[in-house]
Amino acid sequence: MSDDNDEADLRSRTQLAKERKAEEKRLAALANALVGLSAKQLNKLALDDSLLDEITDAQRLTARSARARQLRVVRRSLRDSDNRAIAEAVDRILNPTGSLSPAAREAERTVDRFLEEGNDAVEAFLATHEGADRQRLRGLLRNLRKAQPGQVDANDADASKANTKNVAKARKTLAAALRTLIEQTDRRSTKPAT
Repeated sequence: MSDDNDEADLRSRTQLAKERKAEEKRLAALANALVGLSAKQLNKLALDDSLLDEITDAQRLTARSARARQLRVVRRSLRDSDNRAIAEAVDRILNPTGSLSPAAREAERTVDRFLEEGNDAVEAFLATHEGADRQRLRGLLRNLRKAQPGQVDANDADASKANTKNVAKARKTLAAALRTLIEQTDRRSTKPAT
């Protein structure tokens, strides 16, 4: 038997049911998001004609029960398509990167620089942003490095999923701290001298 079959055999029926339920919930949210898009936004997506027709039919319906029934049809079609790619494309449309503030964009670039250059980048940042807590920044960077991929077994799906969440959380925490420091420095530099 292969490793995939061994892993599937070890999961209980309850676990399988939970996974199916979570997948259906994700597909339902994607169907709702697709129905909420405008025609222009839908045209940006590479959807097949039948799925696009089902989405436009759902958009036209106003009766609650009819709309819910049509959303189930859209969800069924999403099961047969590359729904992960569609979800990513919808996410890019709904959350464009251009919506970040300049301070948030600079914070993201600084996080990348910290990961590439290490303590030298932290020291350079501290030199330009007075009042920054060296110990806190290094601790946040250390937490992000600990959560980076390669620290868990690639075959353990649950640990991999938890690790991805940990990386995102650690990165978000570090970026938020940097954004606050950048905004404070910007306010000080734009404040008129009295």
